[in-house]
Order: sequence, then C-alpha cells, then structure tokens
Amino acid sequence: MTILIIIVLLVILVAGWVMSTQRRLVVMDENINNAMSQIGVQLSSRFDALTALLDLAKGYAAHESQTLIETIKSRRSVITAKSTPQDVLQQEGVISEALGRISMVAERYPELKADKGYAKCMDAVDSYEKIDAVLERVASIREATGKYFGIAVDFHGRVHKPMAKILAKKLEEFDPMFIEEPVLCEQMEDFKEIAAACNVPIATGERLFSRYDFKRLLQAGGVDIIQPDLSHAGGITEVKKIASMAEAYDVALAPHCPLGPIALSACLQVDATCYNAFIQEQSMGIHYNAYHEPLDYILNKEDLAFHDGHVELPKRPGLGVEVNEALVLEEAQTPHSWKNPVWRHKDGSVAEW
Repeated sequence: MTILIIIVLLVILVAGWVMSTQRRLVVMDENINNAMSQIGVQLSSRFDALTALLDLAKGYAAHESQTLIETIKSRRSVITAKSTPQDVLQQEGVISEALGRISMVAERYPELKADKGYAKCMDAVDSYEKIDAVLERVASIREATGKYFGIAVDFHGRVHKPMAKILAKKLEEFDPMFIEEPVLCEQMEDFKEIAAACNVPIATGERLFSRYDFKRLLQAGGVDIIQPDLSHAGGITEVKKIASMAEAYDVALAPHCPLGPIALSACLQVDATCYNAFIQEQSMGIHYNAYHEPLDYILNKEDLAFHDGHVELPKRPGLGVEVNEALVLEEAQTPHSWKNPVWRHKDGSVAEW
C-alpha cells in the first residue's frame, strides 16, 4: 500500500512538472513570436525607407536604381511570427547589401550625395543609435518616477515615418501616457499607419489652425488626442467647436499652451466645459522662461498655482486673471524679437526644430 501511494505521488509530481514545463514553453513560444513580429515591423519600415531612397536615386542613376529595386523585390520576404532567425539575418543582409550599393552609386554621383533628401532617407534607414538613446532616457525617467507617473514623449515631427513606427513600438514597454507629433501634421495620412504599428496613444494638433484642419485630421484617423492652441486656432469659441467635433470621434482634448497666464486661463475655460478634456499643458518652470515666469505677469498668482499636477478652475470674472500692468509696460520697452531657432543636421541641411 505504501509503495502504491509513493508511486501515485511520483506520478502526480511528474505530471505537475510536465504541465508546468509545457506552460513555460508555451509562454516562451509566445514571447518569441511577439519578438519576431516586432522585428518584422522594423524590417518593413527599413525596406520602406530603402524604397524611398532608391526612388530618389532614380533621378541620378536610373538604370542602377531600377535594377536594385527589382533585386530587392525578388529577395524581400515578410517576417512573421513563424519566421526563423535565419530569415531575419537574410533580410538584414538584403538591406545591408542594398545600402552598400547605394553608397557606391552616391560616390559616383556627387549631386545625389549632396541632395538633402538623400541624407534624410539615409537617416531614416540607419539611425538605430538615436533610437537607443531615446529609449535609455525614457527608461531612466520611468525608473526614477515609478510605474504610474505620466510620461509623454514629444517627437516634435523630427522623426521620419519609418523610424517613427519603430520608436513608437519600442516605447510601448514604458507605458507612456502618449507620444506627440510622431510626424508633422502635414503628413497626417501617416498617423493611421503609425497607430497600427504600436499600442501607444498619439497626440498632435499644435500646428493646425482651424476646425477644417482638424476635420481632415479626424477623418484621416490614427490620432487619439488633439492639441489645438487657443492663441493660434481661433480662441475659445473656435476651439470649443473643434473639441466637440473631436468628441464625436472619441478623441480626447489637450489644449497646447506653452505661453502665459492669459492663454492658460483661456484654456482652462475650455477644459471646464468640454467632456473630452484630458490634460492641460502649461509652461511654468520651462527653460525658455529666461527672465520671468508666466505667473509673474498676473497679480493673482495663487489662482493659477498647480498642486500635485492639478489646478483649480478660475473663479474671477472674465478669464479670471488680474494682469500685472507694471511688468507688462516694463517688458514692452524691449521690442518682441522672437525667431524660430535654426537647427541643422550633420550635413548642414535644415532640421525640424
């Protein structure tokens, strides 16, 4: 009887071990499949950038470019969850070989190498070092602030679409509140494609100036949060209309406001009356406040003071601010001379700031 009990216990232990091992193997298989799918997205984006580069090269070396395009088409294959590491290495080899041949073509055609579009496309294909640098910074913020601290990552339209898709996907692990302007609003048709490549909310809109701009943006899809600036997009009345239109698309509102207390108070009036208001930007403590903080321009600073990330709604008449006229008159003695900064890439071409 004792032997039988021992045998039964051994069978139970072995069965438990087998089931546990099987579960671990299933989880590992799922992780491998997910990782392979992400690699597939990255390779697809790099091939898209490569195609754009070859289209540009056609204007300088039509025969070589067309031959290379046909070669890539014949050798390119889609990386799926069921692909093998060897499949990935093979596709990486296709990209590396193509880049090498394009570089050889560029050496023979100085005009192509000097073309600003060529430099941009090359950045779009091979700037993984920059992506790793961004990920390191976001990782350090998440580690310092904890799991539930809201982190928003502003691309500011500086990333090309192929790499924007990859960066957005890689940022998923840090659970960002949203990413902002992964591409410029002029490329609003690209937001839907970027949204399909990641599971992070997308925000944009600070460079759109009317309800008709936002109408096209909402119809194009892919955006989860709109950011109209009341100072640029028609004021309280117009932004109220924009917000209502966005609500019909189940899109949130986060008014853009890197400005002063009057603009901020106007934003708060809109926030208070819009169901889809999500978060309110403000510029207190920002580096570009060189001489005065925003609240220095009003006398009732306590009414717009933030505590633990929150602010009370204005309670005074009108916009709810009492202007510090003495400081405004003092500042008016120095003419307004704002100019957009000019940033440049390594090759000297003008960069999006």
